[in-house]
Amino acid sequence: MATPIEDLVTILPCSWPGEKLPVMPGELRHFAPQGLGLDVGLVVRPWDDPSGPSPSRFYGLDEPSADPFAAAPTAEASGGTAYFDSGPSPEHLKALLSLLGTHLSLKQYAVFMVYSANPIRQGYIRQMRIVSFFALKSLFGVDAIEGPHQLPEQEFDVEALLAAFIADDEWRWGERKDHEEGQNLGFGYTIENTYQCVYRIWSRVWPAGVEPQP
Repeated sequence: MATPIEDLVTILPCSWPGEKLPVMPGELRHFAPQGLGLDVGLVVRPWDDPSGPSPSRFYGLDEPSADPFAAAPTAEASGGTAYFDSGPSPEHLKALLSLLGTHLSLKQYAVFMVYSANPIRQGYIRQMRIVSFFALKSLFGVDAIEGPHQLPEQEFDVEALLAAFIADDEWRWGERKDHEEGQNLGFGYTIENTYQCVYRIWSRVWPAGVEPQP
C-alpha cells in the first residue's frame, strides 16, 4: 500500500486563505499563465530595438494559447504539458520533470487537491496543484512566509511529492474494481508557470469510457 498524499504533506482547503482574493490559489478550474509576472517599469535590454515593439511583455504574463508554438513561455526555455502511462521509473520521471523545468528540490510550497465528480467528462480522477510561496505572493497576493497566512516548509520536496502522488493513485486504481477491462490509468502533468513554480498533476482514465469513483 502506498502512503496517502494526505499523510505526506499539508493539503490546504480550496478556500484558503479564508478571505476573498481576485484569484484564489485553490481554484483549480483555471490555470495560471506563464511569464515572469514582474511589476517593473519598462526595461530596454541591450539587444532590443527602442523604436520597435515594446519589450515590456518579456516581464509580464503570457496570453494563454492552444497553439503549441504560441503557448511556449516567452521568458523561459522550458515548460509545457506531458501525458504518460502509469509505472514510470524514477529515472524517467525525474528526467521528464527536469526537462519541463520543474524545481525538483523546492520545499516552500502549498498544495491544493480536488477529486472529479465526473472523471470521463472532466478528464481527470483527481488533481493536485503545487504553488510555491513565491507564486502565492507574486501571483495571488498572499504572503505565506510571514504574517497571518504563514505556512510551514514541507518535509518532502517537489520531486518526492510528485512521485508519491503517482504511487498513491496507482495503488488506488489497483484496489478499484469499477473500471472496464482494457482501461488504464494514466497521468498528466503541466508547468503552469515555470518562473513562479506553479505545477499541476492529475490522474486520468484512458481510453475513456466508464466513470471511476474517487
